Amino acid sequence: SYFFFSLTDFSEFGWKEKTEALFLIDKAGICLYHKIFKKKKELISENLISAAISIVNEMLKELIGTVNNKGVSIIKKPNQIVMIYSGEIMSGVLYMREDLNFPKVILKEFVDKFELLFKNIIQNQTI
Repeated sequence: SYFFFSLTDFSEFGWKEKTEALFLIDKAGICLYHKIFKKKKELISENLISAAISIVNEMLKELIGTVNNKGVSIIKKPNQIVMIYSGEIMSGVLYMREDLNFPKVILKEFVDKFELLFKNIIQNQTI
C-alpha cells in the first residue's frame, strides 16, 4: 500500500524540471550540501543562503510554535517556492517554480535518509 502513496500525481510528473536548487543545512546554519539544478539560477554564496534560511526557519518555528519542529514549511513568492523540511539535526531546502506536493515527500525522505546515514558524523563534527 505504501507504493500507491509514493506515486506521483499525474499533474506533478514534471516536478524535476521545476526544481531549481537543493540545500542541506545543519542547525548552526552551515551548508552541508547544495546542488543547483538550473544553470540560469544564480545564487550568492551557499553559506550566506544557508544562514539566511536557517534564521527564517527558526523564526517560523517560533511563530508557529510546533513542539517537534518537524514538517514542511512553505515560503511563496512569485515564480518561486521555498520548501523547508526540518529534520532532527538538519534542514532540507528545496527551491521550486511551483508549489507541488510530491517534492515535499521527496524532500522529507531525502533529509530523513541523509540524517540516518550521517547522523553520527554530523553530530561529532567540530567547526
